Amino acid sequence: MISDETAYRRYLDGQEHAADLLVERYGDGLTLYINGYIRDVHEAEDLMIEAFSQLFAKGKRLRRRICFYDHMLSSPLFRYLLLLCLSYL
Repeated sequence: MISDETAYRRYLDGQEHAADLLVERYGDGLTLYINGYIRDVHEAEDLMIEAFSQLFAKGKRLRRRICFYDHMLSSPLFRYLLLLCLSYL
């Protein structure tokens, strides 16, 4: 099993299928997080996909000694998710 950090670095190095692993690991949790705001699970899935797309499009390198999960939490991803939720409402 590869780590989140390895998967993210592989994605940044051009192995686009590595992004699927991260979405698989974190997608459900993010969908539930979003659904807590908007109360529409199908729309929450769409917003989760959009948020991951933004994260991957930015393609920022991880700082040394920071895990992918912490990177997600400290990144603008959750602020972006909140803005998506508010714009949906």
